[in-house]
Amino acid sequence: MTPDEALSRLDSLLQPKVLTQIQEVVFRQTWAGESYAAMADRSGYDEDYIKDVGSRLWKLLSQVLGVKVTKNTLTSAFGQYERGLAESTATPIVVNRSISPNQQQQATQIDWGEAIEVFGFQGRELELQQLQDWIVPINNGVPSRLVAILGMGGIGKTALTVKLVERLHKNGYEHIIWRSLRNAPPLTNVLADLLQFFRDRQQQSDRGAKGVSAQIAELIQYLRQSRCVVVLDNAESILQGKERAGIYRAGYEEYGELLRQVGEIRHQSCVILTSREKPKDIALLEGENNVVRSLALAGIDDRSAQTIMEQRGISATTPNQWQDLSQNYAGNPLALKMVAAMTIELFGGSLEQFLARIEMENSSLLFDDIRDLLQQQFDRLSELERQVMYWLAINREFVSLTEIQQDLISDRDRQHSPDVLRSLSRRSLIETASTQGINFSQQPVVMEYVTERLINGVCQEIREDKVGKYLQNYALLKATAKDYIRQTQARSIVDEIIERVSLSKTQLAARLRAIIVTLPRHQPNYAAGNLLNLLVRLGADLTELDLSDLCVWQAYLKETNLHRVNFTNTDLDRSVFVDRLGAASRMAISRDCQIATGDSNGNVSVWQLDTGKPLLSIAAHNTMIWGLAFIPDGRSIATSSYEPSIKLWDARSGAYRHSLNGHTAPIWQIASHPNGLQLVTYGSLIFREGHQIVAQGKYKSQLES
Repeated sequence: MTPDEALSRLDSLLQPKVLTQIQEVVFRQTWAGESYAAMADRSGYDEDYIKDVGSRLWKLLSQVLGVKVTKNTLTSAFGQYERGLAESTATPIVVNRSISPNQQQQATQIDWGEAIEVFGFQGRELELQQLQDWIVPINNGVPSRLVAILGMGGIGKTALTVKLVERLHKNGYEHIIWRSLRNAPPLTNVLADLLQFFRDRQQQSDRGAKGVSAQIAELIQYLRQSRCVVVLDNAESILQGKERAGIYRAGYEEYGELLRQVGEIRHQSCVILTSREKPKDIALLEGENNVVRSLALAGIDDRSAQTIMEQRGISATTPNQWQDLSQNYAGNPLALKMVAAMTIELFGGSLEQFLARIEMENSSLLFDDIRDLLQQQFDRLSELERQVMYWLAINREFVSLTEIQQDLISDRDRQHSPDVLRSLSRRSLIETASTQGINFSQQPVVMEYVTERLINGVCQEIREDKVGKYLQNYALLKATAKDYIRQTQARSIVDEIIERVSLSKTQLAARLRAIIVTLPRHQPNYAAGNLLNLLVRLGADLTELDLSDLCVWQAYLKETNLHRVNFTNTDLDRSVFVDRLGAASRMAISRDCQIATGDSNGNVSVWQLDTGKPLLSIAAHNTMIWGLAFIPDGRSIATSSYEPSIKLWDARSGAYRHSLNGHTAPIWQIASHPNGLQLVTYGSLIFREGHQIVAQGKYKSQLES
């Protein structure tokens, strides 16, 4: 409704009276959200006079509209009045049969308070039916007394609750009252307002000032006497930011007592709470006899998302485009409406052009309105919650609790990570999947927002020549990740940092090397590994780089020239070279120019000698490789270690073929006869004769086989 439409409605209600000129000024500017001080400046009147005009105007409007009007509730009061008109002319709906005829005949008293007007509501039929079944159960089930509707910003909690209350209105409830907690009013103010609502309708007087406990007790009495619905919207405003989800702000702890009593004490009403995060008392109470419940809202389905966009004039050429859009923004109705506005402004309403833009290299799902929406929620997180959010964005796919704990540096953080994941789930910021246990991830637009914050933080630290929490606490690239994940991390995180830091490649490489020199030795964090990965991605010359005594974690160094790089006493945890790094203990060259090395970890690696291309990697033994030889026919590789046997491996696939047994002690060396049918071995104790023997007979037949 526009202010002109509201004034037109008011003119028809006031006839033959009309508003004065100054009253109309106050009305219009209040509708636009102006303060009394701003109105005084614009009109030239004294501020106290403007306040007095406003006070008398709100009283007049309260009488005319039949609902309480204040400066803060002007627009919602008109919306409530219009809804009342629509409901009075609507086709009657059959009410719940469990309600007595006397209750059905009573007129429902509704105070919509600051409830929004809902237009173009789409989807959510399953959620609406679920909530209605909880509150008005069939077959004489136990009705829920306290219901929390939860979800991230913009997911549609308030709109869903408006539609739910409209349904409950038809089910014989005598009183419906809606109050917003957006501005975090003290509980005593909210209770006084609720109690005044019930007293006015029962023609009772205020029995004097009371403490919170007495106010709650009186409210419970009203909830017992009548079937009521009380909505408390935007409850996240009374919860503490930068703490785990559900903790009350200082001075607001008494809200917990209200929720506990509403949930535990017998009555015939329902209190509905909407919030971006679950209050701790809801979490403690829900599930007991089903009188306290919570519903976490996911995004709307693809079809509903399509309808929302089409209502705003957005067109698509294929059904897949609607699906792509809905998945990118996780079916968040507010985000979709923001996208619709942007699509109209920039692409003339063509969804195809919008999607083509976000699919381009270096494109983004984010724009300022979406960032603002996500920032509101991210700013409420505790430091450890932020850490987990950054790691989920880095991992870029569903990961287990164990994987998240392995990423975290601090033992204390690892210990608290299960509670943190529960907290983030209650804030509706992460998603879960049940695949071989519970795994965790983020919606695409949330992941992109968190990644952007990480990149900006790292760039700021590099510009300031310092190593802070971003470089220290997070691996920008995980060398041990699956290839496609690591490649995405390299493009989406490492390359973006190089692009955004606003330095030439030469300047950036010099700065990164200078920062490495300043790193404290033996300090367990990701800083050195991150700086090294950035240098590698830049293609910088690493000659004479001193990484001695540093913790170089998650460095990906395959196909990297490490000539004269100092790794003395370096902690290379989860770093990847051509293979797992181990001191080379043996080497062999084949007739067709392949080179094999055995290392101290028991691994054998094979490359093409002229190109350096890696061909094969074999986890041959559990301890150091002592003996290594190519069989001349090119079909097999022979290895030995501390065990008293020789193992033969397929030279093309790396598959195990069989073992040659007979030694009673470790085998130190192996050599192959040119005929490819005999091996010479050297060991500590070999059979009963001396230290050398030519393997013939049984061994010969085994080689031939």
